[in-house]
Amino acid sequence: MQQLMSVALVLVAFVAHAPVITAQQCPFFPDGRQPQRQPTLGNCTHYIESACCTRAEVSSVFAELPRLKAPKNKKDPSECYAEMNNLLCYFCSPAQSDFYREGVPVVCERMCNRVYRRCKRFSVNGVKMEDAYSSGTKFCEAQGFIVDSTPLADVPRGVPVYSTCHIYLDAASAVHPSIMLLAAVLLVSIGNACGLGSSSESNDEADKAAESKRTRQGTPKYTPAPTRAPTRSLPSAASTARASASINTTSIMRASVAVAVLALAVLCSVPSATAQTDTVDDADMVAWAAGVAQQLHTMRSQGTAANHLQNTIDTANYTKETIDAGARARMVADRLSDFFTRKEALARNLAAAAADAYMRHKQNPVILEQYANVDLPESLPDLTFSPFYKTNVSFAQSGTKVAIDEPQPSQAVDSDIAWTAGLDGDGVFTRNMQNDSDIRWQYVGTERGVFRQFPARLWDTNFIGFPLDFDPRFRPWYLATLSGPKDIVIVLDCSRSMRGDKWNDAVAMTKFLVNSLSRDDRYNVVCFSSSHKDYNDNFVYRRTEVLSCRKHELLRGTSSNKEDTFTRLDGYTPAGGTDPLTGIQVGFRLLRGECNGLDTDCPMRDPPRTDCQRLMVFLSDGKDRDNEVRCGRGRYYYTRNGRQYDPPPLCQFKWDDTFDYVRNNAGDIRIFSFGLSTSRNPVSSPRDGDELPGTVACSAKGTYTYVYSDRGLYQTMGDYFDYITRSTDIAGLAWSAPYIDALGLGLLMTVSVPVLDPDTNDVVAVAGIDVSLETIEDLLMEEQWGEVYGFLVDDTGDTVLHPQLRPAADLRDDPVFPDIRELEQTYDLDQQRFVPVEFDPVRELFAKKKNGSVFVPNAQRVIPQGDRQAGVNIYTEPTTYYVQPIPDSELLFGFAVPLKDVEFEFPGIPPVSREYYQHHMRLYDQTYRTQLADRGLIITTSDTTNITAPSHYAAKYQQLSVEFTGNDPVYPSLYISREHATFKLAAESYCDSVKYINHINDPEYFDNTELFIHTTDTNNTVFEDCPAGFFEMGVVADVRLVQGIEDEWKGAPSDVIWSYVGTTTGVSLFLPGHRLPHRYDPRTRPWYHQAYSLQNRAVPTIVTSPYLDVSGSGKIITIATTVFQSKANITQKACTTYLDCCEVDGDCRLSCYNVDGPCLGSQVGCTCSADSIHSVAAVDVTYETFHQIVEDAVPACTQSSTTRCFVIDSGGLLVYDAEIADALDGSTRSYERISVARRDGSVMRHLVAEGVLTRDDYVDYQGECSSTRPFDRLSVKGLREGLPPRDADVYDKFRGPQPRHDFLYTCVNDVIAYTAVRDALPVGTVSSGSTQANPCLQSQDMKITPIPNTNLYLVVAYNRREESTPMPFNCHIFNRAVDSGAFQIVNGTCAAAMTEEEPTLREQEMCPALYPVTLECSFNAASHTTPPPLVLFSSLLVAVLFLLCN
Repeated sequence: MQQLMSVALVLVAFVAHAPVITAQQCPFFPDGRQPQRQPTLGNCTHYIESACCTRAEVSSVFAELPRLKAPKNKKDPSECYAEMNNLLCYFCSPAQSDFYREGVPVVCERMCNRVYRRCKRFSVNGVKMEDAYSSGTKFCEAQGFIVDSTPLADVPRGVPVYSTCHIYLDAASAVHPSIMLLAAVLLVSIGNACGLGSSSESNDEADKAAESKRTRQGTPKYTPAPTRAPTRSLPSAASTARASASINTTSIMRASVAVAVLALAVLCSVPSATAQTDTVDDADMVAWAAGVAQQLHTMRSQGTAANHLQNTIDTANYTKETIDAGARARMVADRLSDFFTRKEALARNLAAAAADAYMRHKQNPVILEQYANVDLPESLPDLTFSPFYKTNVSFAQSGTKVAIDEPQPSQAVDSDIAWTAGLDGDGVFTRNMQNDSDIRWQYVGTERGVFRQFPARLWDTNFIGFPLDFDPRFRPWYLATLSGPKDIVIVLDCSRSMRGDKWNDAVAMTKFLVNSLSRDDRYNVVCFSSSHKDYNDNFVYRRTEVLSCRKHELLRGTSSNKEDTFTRLDGYTPAGGTDPLTGIQVGFRLLRGECNGLDTDCPMRDPPRTDCQRLMVFLSDGKDRDNEVRCGRGRYYYTRNGRQYDPPPLCQFKWDDTFDYVRNNAGDIRIFSFGLSTSRNPVSSPRDGDELPGTVACSAKGTYTYVYSDRGLYQTMGDYFDYITRSTDIAGLAWSAPYIDALGLGLLMTVSVPVLDPDTNDVVAVAGIDVSLETIEDLLMEEQWGEVYGFLVDDTGDTVLHPQLRPAADLRDDPVFPDIRELEQTYDLDQQRFVPVEFDPVRELFAKKKNGSVFVPNAQRVIPQGDRQAGVNIYTEPTTYYVQPIPDSELLFGFAVPLKDVEFEFPGIPPVSREYYQHHMRLYDQTYRTQLADRGLIITTSDTTNITAPSHYAAKYQQLSVEFTGNDPVYPSLYISREHATFKLAAESYCDSVKYINHINDPEYFDNTELFIHTTDTNNTVFEDCPAGFFEMGVVADVRLVQGIEDEWKGAPSDVIWSYVGTTTGVSLFLPGHRLPHRYDPRTRPWYHQAYSLQNRAVPTIVTSPYLDVSGSGKIITIATTVFQSKANITQKACTTYLDCCEVDGDCRLSCYNVDGPCLGSQVGCTCSADSIHSVAAVDVTYETFHQIVEDAVPACTQSSTTRCFVIDSGGLLVYDAEIADALDGSTRSYERISVARRDGSVMRHLVAEGVLTRDDYVDYQGECSSTRPFDRLSVKGLREGLPPRDADVYDKFRGPQPRHDFLYTCVNDVIAYTAVRDALPVGTVSSGSTQANPCLQSQDMKITPIPNTNLYLVVAYNRREESTPMPFNCHIFNRAVDSGAFQIVNGTCAAAMTEEEPTLREQEMCPALYPVTLECSFNAASHTTPPPLVLFSSLLVAVLFLLCN
């Protein structure tokens, strides 16, 4: 009680003198943000116009929210989900500052009870809400909300009422002096709420009595841990006001709430007299961190031998070359132009040969008795594995496939099979392949769905063994060749009557249409519906809307926009009445470049469109009524049986206004209508909805098709496709946008040419040739140097190739190609534009297809921090962009050249050493070795003399001392050499990476590799052609430079598993020597990225978060360090050590050098120089080893059950945590890339609030998602015993007759990453904080300090009092809202910014000529959908009377 009175005096003094402090607008988040518009927000979409949260945070929160499972007898769970969604979206509300009290949200009792009523029988992990909580109030209190029971009528006038009745506080109101009296009144309630003024024994007795009562009543069945309900309840604001009528004013009412919460927070945070608390001293924290650092530095210095390697690099001989980047860009553009021109010539040859074959067959028709059917293995010739096609093929002849939609047997189809077979006899396929080895599949697709392909291969099957369907007529290359640019709007009936199969058909047809569009087309989707009443006379709001974040314009047919459309369609549920008039009006406006008439944010400009041809596709079931859609009002009336209810009548929709509008306004717009039906039988289909879609189409020079079955989409929509091909004067040749090959060759582009009947000039087929983008990537890689990178974009700014995009070989689905601004700039919401603005002239060069160079002093450079789900590190560096159009193409090539790489320095090749350079492929199994010995490629004797002689370059297997490890716990089932290191070259280290990948299993190939590395003394210039067709510049030098580190590694601590180094040229060296997957590239590994992204000499020791070893050594961490290579001086700042240069750029990215090398304090003439990374040296240790290092150095981690320790890296990822030690090696989701926020959100919030970590968001347009929940790996072993290289590395060899199940697919992800702010928490300092009553913890104290000279922080959280509840929704939100990682975008992916105004293709005179085409249109005009009830009754009565009379 004495505590209570003391606090009361403090409270009264504070209230009497202190004004109300204005709260921040988004108190849920620790970064002091303000609400902003979030146009692509998911889930919490009612906050789109103003939200505290971001799209990424919503994705993070709802991605793994505890699943609320509906009871089995619940037909429609949407009411529960909607109420729960409204409650849990509080963290997005822009009015948070009004209903937050000391960090706790206030929610009304009415809202909690509404959620409880609708969800009480729903369960989480088998526990029902009604079993866990006795009321809605108890549920909300368990979630950490303050529950207010103020009746709605008692809310003071002028106080805005939130939809969930959150209490609002006018921050501008001054505190009334008489509030002191009210404070005294509140103290009694507060004291009781905190448990003060009564003994703990009495509280225990009360708890026991309450529990006994609950037990007698039989509820709840689940007994949760004690919640904070007593510390969360506020007295009724109305009862408080009535306690003192003299102060019952609005300002006092609001201030009273503030006083109550303040006192509540102060009093309830006072520990009881019996509570035991721990303390952690700052000095101990610093000492513990130093102890961990000492162990890590020892492992780094002794295990990596990086100092030895750094000295080798510093003393190497360098050659400097000034590079004309503009000339290089022109040369690359010319090479790419020649590349595309040669493919176009081959495609024309193929089309000409096809036309000749067609004409020969026309003059002398024959029908083939047999042909190579790719669906029938017995019909194909012998197939052999081809590394270029990644499957078994036959070069002896082509194979044929017929679209499943085509009826069989068919004379027309047989005719197409016969005439296309003439291409084999002509030999054009073989000639093309011999003339250009870069091409892949060659084929011809006919208008009847026949597809002939060379070389022949067996077609892929689905999971039950049936061949996959393939129709060439709706592939992008086919349609882009035969139709010109067009504007199209798809108008969808989204009313409630469309639910079920009709909606599924409509979505499938829409996706089919959108997928058929090329990048030159423009489109959008309009979804029409209307508001109505339900059976209970409740108003249901719906309206027509444009399914895009760009509401007033047509979208270009890019993969990014298509992905956005599909995402929105998949998330839409038909509801409401029907309103075709509004839908068609919106479609007409979009086609004519007008505002849509629905939304108010129409830009004052001319929206982009082609204006070449205007088309509309109208999809509807034509229903004029639905049993759940009502109009008017319901009424109650009384009869002898009591009160009765008459619901609102069913809506009866009329179409006359719609028909008149179309007739008077269609103009040059053609409408193709499709009537949707639930019937799958054309005979029994009632055809009861023809009038609406039929009249609309026939009134606008279009056609009408009744969709009565699930037949093929091409046949169903044949009228539309026939029109767009017949009406356009085709150009003759087209390049497709990149797409994923249906046959497994990754990302391809197709050049296609129409095949014409020489007599009539009609199109009979399309010929195409595929080109792999891997080949183009390889060409670009050859021209890069230092930190320069190249990129490929089209004239709209969409990026095809860029370092931030995934390599072509890694993509799983048709990718999204983002605008170059998304990769080179950042969208600033405050300025509503992309920054830095200095990049805008580069973007203009793309749009105008002009060459030039632009210097951007503050260009954004992006370095991945790990894999693509770990985020990126963005820094600025002076950069010049060189742009060069590729002649006769829509593509442009560009270089981004940092200032420091204008003069490029590269090391000379060191002299040949007597040490042997062991290739990793030497560690093959005995069977494979025998094969090599039989071919004379290796020596098997024990002779070791004269090892440097070229004739003995293939060193003996025995010299490596190879052993098979068997069941070794550290090296499971591996061939390793403990005494010798082996090197591995990345595919891109070779001049021809495709050739390397496709010949990796040829022993002679890597024997020649070793010979060249061991014997060459050629010192190449930067762009000299690759000698002997082998390596990129610098590779040989790096192999020889790093080889000397092998002996130093042998003195590594015994805990080290692997010692290794990876260079910027793709060279890897490992000890113990072992074989790696042939796709292994050190530059793509997380440890390399993390070290590379820091690029800071002030952080010599870099430790990764745990991950699964690629070679099978289980759960490991990597301790890495960077090895630098000096560049030309870029500043005049004098220095003595690199620390003097940290002030120049703030990130220690510069080094101190003079003409003789690095300056360490005694040299003269030293200036700050640009640094680039030469390599990353690293060691791997088991996680158990690191775990023990931390626990030995930090005794607090194991001394108390209320203390928990974390070690986190500079991105907030966990490196040490007790739960990681318990995780199985195969359960990677439990320890890889786990943010500390997932374990304790208060730690991440404290780091952000203190400015130690800052958050970066970016979009991964080519991310990976899974269609299933994550699952553990069954095995963690590396390459297994006895498998030759191809069997271990090439999946095609063992695919078998059934395809593998692959649950991964390409998606667009929001990526959230955190980075440490340099010197925000200096070494030797400690940041302290405490947590009071968040949804996960009742209380906690914490201390955080950096671990010196590393990228790590030590966190000790003590006096932890955790919460427990069976439905931890709010705890999940509290943690996941500050989580890091990659989260799939759930509500569209197109950019929020509007596109620029641009002239139409018609204005640029780029539209092809249109042929006049007259279409026949008819429908069942007598099929008015639903007769009025009186008519139905009369008809039924007549029928009954007729039967009775007869």
